[in-house]
Amino acid sequence: MNLDRLYLVAKQQTTLELDPNRRAESISHATTWRSENGEDQCEAAIKKVVREDRAIIEDDSPTRLRYAWSSQECEVRAGPEYIIRKYTFFENGTFLLLRYHYAEESCSIATHTVVGRGSIQLGLPSTLIPGATETKFHLDVVHIVPLNRQIANKFGHRLNVTCSLQPKWRPYVAQPVYERLHRQFESPSWYGPRYNSLQSYPSSKKEKAIDCLETLGIEFDELSILRVQKKEFDQKYVAPGSILKSRVELALANVPPNVQSRWIHRATSLQSTVLIRMDTTSECPICGSIFRGTEYNPPLLHEVAPLPALLGGSWISSQCESVKGGLWSRRRVKIYSGDKLWTGRWDYHLDPRCMIFSYSITAAGSYVQRAGRYKRDKDSTKLFQLSWNPSMDKPKDRSRRSMDGAYRHLFRNARPSMVESFATMLRGNKKHEEIAAGAQTYSSGTPSGTTELDLHVAESVLVPGDMSIVDRCAGKEAGKPLTLWPSNCVPLAIEAPSTLRLRAKIGVSWSGQYILRLSPRDDDIWDMPLRQCGSTDSRNPRLRIYLRKSLGLKYGLASSAISIDRTSLYLTIFVLSLHYFYRTTSFVLTNLHPSTIM
Repeated sequence: MNLDRLYLVAKQQTTLELDPNRRAESISHATTWRSENGEDQCEAAIKKVVREDRAIIEDDSPTRLRYAWSSQECEVRAGPEYIIRKYTFFENGTFLLLRYHYAEESCSIATHTVVGRGSIQLGLPSTLIPGATETKFHLDVVHIVPLNRQIANKFGHRLNVTCSLQPKWRPYVAQPVYERLHRQFESPSWYGPRYNSLQSYPSSKKEKAIDCLETLGIEFDELSILRVQKKEFDQKYVAPGSILKSRVELALANVPPNVQSRWIHRATSLQSTVLIRMDTTSECPICGSIFRGTEYNPPLLHEVAPLPALLGGSWISSQCESVKGGLWSRRRVKIYSGDKLWTGRWDYHLDPRCMIFSYSITAAGSYVQRAGRYKRDKDSTKLFQLSWNPSMDKPKDRSRRSMDGAYRHLFRNARPSMVESFATMLRGNKKHEEIAAGAQTYSSGTPSGTTELDLHVAESVLVPGDMSIVDRCAGKEAGKPLTLWPSNCVPLAIEAPSTLRLRAKIGVSWSGQYILRLSPRDDDIWDMPLRQCGSTDSRNPRLRIYLRKSLGLKYGLASSAISIDRTSLYLTIFVLSLHYFYRTTSFVLTNLHPSTIM
């Protein structure tokens, strides 16, 4: 069997996408491996996203920042920390930044407010992120307002030990943690009601500057790059009676994804959570509360119960997304919960409206989902939670146990979840045969909230979209799929075999749509959410058969029969383990210093 049939669809799709007049229609055919019904339920949703992206208007006027901006949800920062932002930029180039901090991910229990003041100046277009603008900014003063006695004592003790001697911290009393010795703005206009209606803070009257920001993990580097855009909404798709016509968004530079990278991070993308201009928030249910909030009276959101982590379905990007390396992308993922299989496609573009196609990655494989771990940074309150469903790890019968034991030693250097997942896929996933096709049921064993998700990549295809990618990836022509390509020929790639170690969480958007949040396992910050555009059959027999045969063909173990007997299963897993071990060993040796090898 060859891969001509598999690649024919991908080649036709990419040929259409290279034509800008037809790419909007062809983008709906994002997934190469289709379910049996043959109908893509997400075509209308994808076309709507394409239309909205093309209607985006970039605001590059000098006055584009001079408004108040607010978060539209409870946001996550490295730590993890849970915050809501309210940023105001004034006519004289100064700003007032309010970051409300909370104890949990619903933002219903406020702990303290970080208040930053300074000035900002717009610069030239960014050389790192197309469509964004670089800035020059500096801070003049940063205060913290603790909102209860425990938080006040915590900050006071911590700064006395790690930064400088502090007066006694009291709740609802602003304490400076950063202050320049010679501030530029001392005129009445800096604190005047025209620019800032909030009460000004007195100077600390110290003869030297204060700088405890690094000790507290507070940084404002997100102001270094920004983009302001206006999104026009097609009124045909707006709910009857809604006054929503457009929305103005402010996207700032991406922030460190975890604590370890906080002081070495360099932004090459914009944040996945944008701020909304407060005069365009008619459909934002929490923006009114944020608008009324002050540093002493933060907005409090309702506590949200975690939803069952039912990942099955079709999920698409809700807009053109900024990703690492200065690229823009659209994603699409299909998850078949009955077969424990998945397919996905990542389309990468060079512009913020996703109109200049660069390349795409299509991948498929199996997955393993587990209940999640929740942790806080060591400097915060310790919170570890680990819950497992015993039935997930216990074999159901003696034959399954003996079979697992026969191959487990072959994967000493692979992740256990990859062993289980590939073995289950090669067996035909009989563990889940009792699940009815086309239905995804909820049981007491289904994890809720944030879960761990291992996407095992059994097959991946790269489709270059321009000649520069073709040359770097040793291709022959644009639009011709590649199953093998040199490492680092594209900024972001997914190779097979490999494992994408992710976190996953199901949520609900303003409009009541289910959304899927994903992020790398080691990061605290979520990627931009994927929107559910339609249901998907819980099983895809064609995909399962193809992957089983593909694994055999790739390693020279395939037979003409569709089924794989036990001997072939053992041999396949053995060769996979050797291949995985070789890739891992080669990577380690390549990155070792010569002195360590000696």
